[in-house]
Amino acid sequence: MMAEASASKAGDGASGTDGKMTDHQALQIVSVDLESNEVTVNMENLKIIEDNLAQMGVEKVSVVSVMGAYRTGKSFLLDLFLRYLEHDGSKG
Repeated sequence: MMAEASASKAGDGASGTDGKMTDHQALQIVSVDLESNEVTVNMENLKIIEDNLAQMGVEKVSVVSVMGAYRTGKSFLLDLFLRYLEHDGSKG
């Protein structure tokens, strides 16, 4: 699973005129070892994301991860979530 975060580490990246980070990069926060059939969390990258969210004043975050075999509806499920959230957010 990849997550996008502003800058890789404190001090890296360019700051915009408002002082916020303007660089973005994908950070892998979960990896799957197919040989041992285990999922591991990259705590260093998760901490980077946590720090960036704290700097922006974000208090709550939901993470949705879907894993499964080929052609089993993963994209359909994620698309359904997004459509629901977009529709719910448009109610004003």
